[in-house]
Amino acid sequence: MTYLSQYLKSLGAQRVAMTVFSLLTLISAPIASNGATYEGLLVLPTLVAPSMVPILMFVIMLDIIMSLVFMSQEEATGKKRFRLILSSNIVLLVAMIGVWGSFFITLLQL
Repeated sequence: MTYLSQYLKSLGAQRVAMTVFSLLTLISAPIASNGATYEGLLVLPTLVAPSMVPILMFVIMLDIIMSLVFMSQEEATGKKRFRLILSSNIVLLVAMIGVWGSFFITLLQL
């Protein structure tokens, strides 16, 4: 098995799907800052993606907490898997905050 396939297998299907959706929102962040579009395919990056970001961020934070709980009950081999999951989730969360932070600050006018 290659490293990527082992990595994806250790994450699991739901975490891979969450990561893919999060990466799609990260890619669409520059388009969303250009303003809302109410028709066509630009609805996805300008309206759907900004509404999905807070939901995905809370899901990632919940997954971090649950991984910590499960990691405390595992042996050494299981802890290695959950450390990988934790590091992946933290990197993804920091990236989402970094990319989308200015959009939401501007939106909320803080």
